[in-house]
Amino acid sequence: MQRNAWAGPPFRRFATPLRPLLAALCSRGSMKKFNIILTFSMLLLSFNILAEPLSAAKKEMINELMVFTGNAKRAEERALNGAYEFANIIRQSSPDFPPTLLEIVVEEMNNKIHSELDSGNPIRDIVTEIYHENFSSAEIKELLRFYQTPVGKKITSLASSMREETASEINLWWQSLMPEIMEKSEARFKAEGMKQ
Repeated sequence: MQRNAWAGPPFRRFATPLRPLLAALCSRGSMKKFNIILTFSMLLLSFNILAEPLSAAKKEMINELMVFTGNAKRAEERALNGAYEFANIIRQSSPDFPPTLLEIVVEEMNNKIHSELDSGNPIRDIVTEIYHENFSSAEIKELLRFYQTPVGKKITSLASSMREETASEINLWWQSLMPEIMEKSEARFKAEGMKQ
């Protein structure tokens, strides 16, 4: 049995999706198409090779940026609030769900989250990786410089209150729409012969 030429280590990441295509192209004897696909594969591989590694210096800059922006802290708070959000969803969608069971699940979720956060910081690692994938070291440096300016500090200091104010205003806007939404819904219910 002949060994597949595309299964070698350099192409491991792209081998599975490309194998059927390359086999079909080669079986038809279309070397021009094969060369195009091979060039494209090498280009994809070069992007992977040229991607900036997450160096200790870049990781430190990202951590500093997360302190300025508060993104890591917000992500941790979101993780910690996740159990309570889950409980509220269950209470609303399944009012008959036994409260004692729900309390146990929420307690276990919180225990696991706290255990994970105490044993390292997976949330910070997740946020660091997201920053790494989306920003180069030079861009992180620029962001750090910006957040140290008066405008950057102002954005940082107001971000939380602006998010809360935005959420509150959107909630008020939704509430203002509800009477008309309910009126039109009731009219459609009547037109469809449905009882409320």
